[in-house]
Amino acid sequence: HCSLRCSFQSSGNRVFDIIIQGEAVFVDFDIYAEAKGSNTAIVRKHVLKVLDGKVLSISFKSKVDNAKIDGIQVKPTTSAPTPPAPTPPAPTPAAPTVPSPTPPTLTGIYINCGGQELTDSFGNVWSADKYFTGGYLYNVDPKTAIAGTTDDMLFIDERWGSFSYEIPVTAGNYEVSLLFAEL
Repeated sequence: HCSLRCSFQSSGNRVFDIIIQGEAVFVDFDIYAEAKGSNTAIVRKHVLKVLDGKVLSISFKSKVDNAKIDGIQVKPTTSAPTPPAPTPPAPTPAAPTVPSPTPPTLTGIYINCGGQELTDSFGNVWSADKYFTGGYLYNVDPKTAIAGTTDDMLFIDERWGSFSYEIPVTAGNYEVSLLFAEL
């Protein structure tokens, strides 16, 4: 199994963009470089406004090898998002009406990407992986130590490959926290 995973144990071997609500929020993201090594937890946060009140869209665009993620946390916030750079409007064809899932009442959405439901050290319940399209699952030995966290279990499962998440939310401002560790 090492032949598949060991290629990510240095900077530049896994690079990808993270697109939230159509905006490239993290460009050329390299987990190993940002964490300064493997088996180290890092969290990247972004505040945004969801206008349509249907879904929060998060997609991953692989540039070098495959994108991956360990967890997603979405919490309502009173913070104002950073305004996006202006882009010219593009014509949008009318989409067929599709019933949307009912957005949960938000105190927070916690998704253990690639893993099962678990409760973290703060008592937050992280759901089993859901709201995704595409990608593959990977996990390591549950005894694997992850630096920078007391919640190692959140970082030992992952979704990787070509994938996206469409998380049901109501209109409002949100802080999105994305969890990563290069295993």
